[in-house]
Amino acid sequence: MDLIAWVNGEFVPLEEARVSILDRGFLYGDGLFETLYGRGGKIFRLDEHLDRLSAGAESLKIPLPVSKDKLQALAIETLYRNPLGEAIIKIQLTRGAGSPGLVFPKETQASLVIQARPHQKLPAEWLEQGVAACTANQAPPVIGLLDRQVKSCNYLLNILTQNQARETGFFEALYLDADNGLTEGTISNVFVVKDGCVRTPPVGKQVLNGITRRVILEICSAQNIECREECVSLDSALDADELFITNSGIGVLPVTRINYDVLATGSPGPVTRRLAKAYLKTVDGEVGSC
Repeated sequence: MDLIAWVNGEFVPLEEARVSILDRGFLYGDGLFETLYGRGGKIFRLDEHLDRLSAGAESLKIPLPVSKDKLQALAIETLYRNPLGEAIIKIQLTRGAGSPGLVFPKETQASLVIQARPHQKLPAEWLEQGVAACTANQAPPVIGLLDRQVKSCNYLLNILTQNQARETGFFEALYLDADNGLTEGTISNVFVVKDGCVRTPPVGKQVLNGITRRVILEICSAQNIECREECVSLDSALDADELFITNSGIGVLPVTRINYDVLATGSPGPVTRRLAKAYLKTVDGEVGSC
């Protein structure tokens, strides 16, 4: 399939898409991104993703090269130009090409790239049986000037941690803070369920306010499921009745093992199944059913 990408002012075939080797995203990871889910010409929670991108760009002092309305239209047109059925859309914004060095070059024009790729459905057995997650040896460093709510291109620790997890048979790695509390995964937010109550670590310096995370909180509120944003220790996670992770690509995915400890019954629990079903219904209601 010939895919099309938006690159700095024009749509081009993906194989012809190029950015400068002087682009600061390439040189220093000086940029940010958003990953979105779309189908049927619509993108799920597009406004929320773009609000987060805009806030992140302002935090990093990267001026958006187009208005939010224009960016919204470009994201939808990128989806339209790539007849993928279900798609993952990635919007990447960097400070652009300029003279090397850590000081922001004055002549820089921000670089904007939007691309789409096929959405890979999770294996049915993962949803029915759950996946295994490991705990990571270290959490991402808290950088004073870099807000955790900025989805920065500086992703090296997540990449290395995720690959180490996959190489040892785990789907995801969960970061722990200095007090042995769960924070988030390399690609996901994390939730635990105990006695019917859903708990998730609060947004902060080590926890991203994920878009899918927000939807789960909305669903819990709408369906009168008790839900708390509070610290979750590793011990309480191991003692939980259920555990699941979320992101825009996987939706709600049950976790039935942490490291080599089987959680509860070893099968996805009723609250996780209920929320997964409700999440899919929410997505269908906003972008249309498959």
